[in-house]
Amino acid sequence: MHGEVEDLPIARNGTDEAIGAPSLQRGLAVLELLCRHPEGLRASDIAHYLEAPLNSTGRILKTLIDEGFLQRDAKNRSYKLTRKLLTLGSPAVGERLLVEQSLDVMKDLREKTDETVLLTTVPEDFGVVLEQVPSRNAVRLVIDPGTRFDLHSAAPGKVALAFKPQKEAERILKRLNLKRYTEHTITGISAFRRELHEVRRLGYGTDRSECISGVHCVAAPIYNRHETEVAEITVTAPEGRIPIKSMPELAKLVMAGAREITRKLAGH
Repeated sequence: MHGEVEDLPIARNGTDEAIGAPSLQRGLAVLELLCRHPEGLRASDIAHYLEAPLNSTGRILKTLIDEGFLQRDAKNRSYKLTRKLLTLGSPAVGERLLVEQSLDVMKDLREKTDETVLLTTVPEDFGVVLEQVPSRNAVRLVIDPGTRFDLHSAAPGKVALAFKPQKEAERILKRLNLKRYTEHTITGISAFRRELHEVRRLGYGTDRSECISGVHCVAAPIYNRHETEVAEITVTAPEGRIPIKSMPELAKLVMAGAREITRKLAGH
């Protein structure tokens, strides 16, 4: 393995690459790589994945830390994304960010359900967790902000697709890989379209052990002041605490929470 970034000589005159677009491209590649590895990576691993010189990788990592996009774990020397990148991608109303407008509602929903509550968004053909309020149960599902998820197997992903404009939804649908995660995962496009129709009819989406065996979720859409779906709020727990028969009642609470966040985003 290579040495770590703090031991790297930093090129100051462009000896290993020109300053400019190549550096920008490599910096963006680092961010994309760490999005796929929310657990973090060491500098040597990042350089290996990107097939990049270690000293230029070190310079890029230092810059991203200085700008607040990365944080470094002093114990294992790994680099992770900070919430700054998530914040920049969060829909905003003026200077009030979506996460800030949602936290109180999420905490209230956690108190009412005693389960983990997630705030997510779907920027393209994948979803990302923006924030979580964990359950206080000893056995609970914890999903760190920054975690990505597939749309076809997750309740918030279904919700986002169901309530996007039709042309945008169709464009995303054509690119999806309906990968099987469990025996309950929907892997056929016709079956998935029927599922999206049901989500639109009900006003909420569910995940019935489709992403992780034994885990159930209920999600509802959040809209901005332009009545565009921008995010999703989800309650998730082991299936024993969210059996399928209880999902409609739970959905009433989740949809009420989504409406409250929508109201706050509209400034009412």
